[in-house]
Amino acid sequence: MHAPCSLLVLDLDGTLLDARGRVSSRNVAAVAAAEAAGVPVVVASGRSWHESRAALGQLGYRRPMVAAGGSVLSDGATGRSLVRFGMSMSLVHDVVGSLLRHRHPVLLLKDAPSERDHYIVVGDLPLDPASEWWFKTFGVRYQRVTNVLDDPHPEDTVRVGVVATGSMLSAIAEEVRG
Repeated sequence: MHAPCSLLVLDLDGTLLDARGRVSSRNVAAVAAAEAAGVPVVVASGRSWHESRAALGQLGYRRPMVAAGGSVLSDGATGRSLVRFGMSMSLVHDVVGSLLRHRHPVLLLKDAPSERDHYIVVGDLPLDPASEWWFKTFGVRYQRVTNVLDDPHPEDTVRVGVVATGSMLSAIAEEVRG
């Protein structure tokens, strides 16, 4: 008998994780059953490997993971980067400039060795409470810099982000698109 599909790709948030951020025993069993039936299961997430490692551990996950919205392919067991699509420094500078002009602290996600910071936070504005919670909950290390030019490892940037409501971001989106 042939497997119904050749690959099953699953997200974490809203798919494998429950409301408390854990992988349910049913989902662990479903992933194991798919693998046992010959269907490889791959995790793909907007999260970095570091932010995903607890969930991956609950699954006993060992395959490569599509991380950071597709910008990194990580070894699912160790977090070692297999492939990385970094952002150009000029694009990073343009987006950071726009976000800072609109009074938002900027979150630069890094694909870096484990001993370095996971994020660089640009600007001296306070973090959104959701960012503070996220960093604390997932043990995310970050460093603050006042200016993007002070980023100690600009070549490691794989995502520029901000936490804010959609209404706060519409003007920024237009500016970045323009």
